[in-house]
Amino acid sequence: MSKRTGFILFVSMLFFILVLANYFINLYILRSAINDLQVNAIENASKQIIKWTEEKINVVKNLEKLISNMDHIQEQYAIEDLLEHSSSVADFPYMFVGYGDNTIISSRTIIKPLTYSTIAMPWYRETIRNEDITITNPYVSAIIDKLVVAVCSPTKDKRGQSGVVCGILPLKYIENEILKITLPYDGNVFLLDKNKRILVHKEKEKLFKKFNQKIDKEGTLTITKDSIFSQGFIKYGNWYLISQLNKEKVYEKVDLQLKINLTIYVISLIIFLWLNLFYNRTQKQSDEKLEISKNLMKHFLLSDIRGCLIADDKEKVTYYNNEFSKLLYFSENRLSDKNLFECTEFFKRLPLWITDCISKQLKATKEKHKTYTNTFYFFEKKEKVFLFFTSIPVLDAKKEYKGVIFFVEDVTKKEMSKKLKKEQEDILFQQSKMADLGEMIGAISHQWRQPLNSISLLIGNILQFKEMGYLSDEVFKDNLNRVLTSAHYLSDTIDTFKNFYLPSRKMESFDIIEAIEETKVILEPHFKNSGIKINVIYEKTKYDCYSYKNELQQIITVLVLNSRDSLLDDKNNKNKFIKITIKEIQDKYNLKIEDNGLGIQPAIRKTLFEAFKTTKGEKGTGNGLYLSRLIARNKLFGDLTIISYKNPTTFLFTFPKITKDNDD
Repeated sequence: MSKRTGFILFVSMLFFILVLANYFINLYILRSAINDLQVNAIENASKQIIKWTEEKINVVKNLEKLISNMDHIQEQYAIEDLLEHSSSVADFPYMFVGYGDNTIISSRTIIKPLTYSTIAMPWYRETIRNEDITITNPYVSAIIDKLVVAVCSPTKDKRGQSGVVCGILPLKYIENEILKITLPYDGNVFLLDKNKRILVHKEKEKLFKKFNQKIDKEGTLTITKDSIFSQGFIKYGNWYLISQLNKEKVYEKVDLQLKINLTIYVISLIIFLWLNLFYNRTQKQSDEKLEISKNLMKHFLLSDIRGCLIADDKEKVTYYNNEFSKLLYFSENRLSDKNLFECTEFFKRLPLWITDCISKQLKATKEKHKTYTNTFYFFEKKEKVFLFFTSIPVLDAKKEYKGVIFFVEDVTKKEMSKKLKKEQEDILFQQSKMADLGEMIGAISHQWRQPLNSISLLIGNILQFKEMGYLSDEVFKDNLNRVLTSAHYLSDTIDTFKNFYLPSRKMESFDIIEAIEETKVILEPHFKNSGIKINVIYEKTKYDCYSYKNELQQIITVLVLNSRDSLLDDKNNKNKFIKITIKEIQDKYNLKIEDNGLGIQPAIRKTLFEAFKTTKGEKGTGNGLYLSRLIARNKLFGDLTIISYKNPTTFLFTFPKITKDNDD
């Protein structure tokens, strides 16, 4: 057996041990988790049953306080009323009080046998002996003919006659509360009395049979061949609440995981052994390929792709190819058996400062066992010559230095190409900047045209009202405010496009409805006497957004004005409208701007969002939709698309509620 095979078997055995260890660790963790699950379930269930029992006990106690001040002979009917009312409140089937003089008063009619003796009853004797609240063992009630327990409290009436107040609870009531508790892994919960008899169990055949496991008040976890038990103590009645889980179901996944791991282990072992066999078979082929690789390497060194020199650890030159001698201008036998650092003719072609740098590079390669590269240039016949030098250390298996491979390559053409490419890139960048400037100026002219017309109209209105003598302070202030709003809009337009090309504008929090309403106010003069209605449809009263407010308004403005122009061209349309719909979808908003104008002609649909493409002939610049989509995508991280070209024409503007910072 080879060392490699022995190593594989050792690793496989170690893996097998880890698989088993993992199984037992998972088993321990699962057992702890199941214990916590059962303990928590039992504690919660016990608290729930104790709370339910305490409600019954409190009713019995309160009733005892009331009837202790009453005469059970003279006030029998009053006591009956109290018993009837209390049994209704506490959901007892019936309640009664029995006195030492053999008197029984009940909320229901009771026919006593002639031999009936109150003080002989177990519930009476046990309660008087305990002198406290007592919950009896189950017994069959003669009144309702069901298995019940009695919740009893000692009492004395006004005469000093001892008695016991009891509320009757059918065992079915307690069973209903317990069977509400659900457990995983086919688990169930049942109730024991202090003598380990099963009082409540969903399997009826087990009722009143002895529970054969150890029980205590500490909640001990017990694991048997088939089940996992946990227990909780209920102080009233000295009962024990037991939870039972199906052990096979609990361990099913862990056992399945063990089988999977063992299967993986066996498959892995087979694969490893097969790979080892395959490796041994291919080792000979690898050796042959290595010999071929050596021959190819030799061919590479002899090639004229780049100059190559090899020196040993003593700096003695052992090999160099023809290209190396051609690049450094020396005869082929000139460096035979010469020391790499002592040969003064080695770098004769190169300036002295380059020779010094190359010597330092070679020494660093030897000392630090690292590959180094450098490009140097010098002038030869008034022309720049670029040479690229690479020094690669030759190390053995112990990482010890055995020599160096030194390459030299003429990269003059490459370096000159890089220089030419850089100059061309600078020219293209300048052209791009000029194109951006032209786009910005074109966009500003598109945005300014309407506000400037609005300012002219508003100032004309002021002059006309003044001449006619109708210029009131209110009209003057209203028109002046609109002029100022349009002027601010002009200034903001410049800032918006300036900041788009040189991003530095801060985002702000705003309401989309308010932003649209502000835009409508600015655009109001453009729609005067046009017969066009602008409807804003929304489902909420506020849509909070954190983004670039002015850019959003710019896009809405372009879309609304485009819709207006389309509607004005439709002379036959008597019901012109523009509808803006706001929709909130998870973490983004959708704005739909639609109109019932003429629509967009098929000839320009493909180029609709391209620069300088317009639907308005000489009236348009063609930058509106192009820049709007550019801003929507690059500034607001949203999008602007068209979803309907006609009937109605509909644009969809999508953007996030919170726009991330754009620092680029």
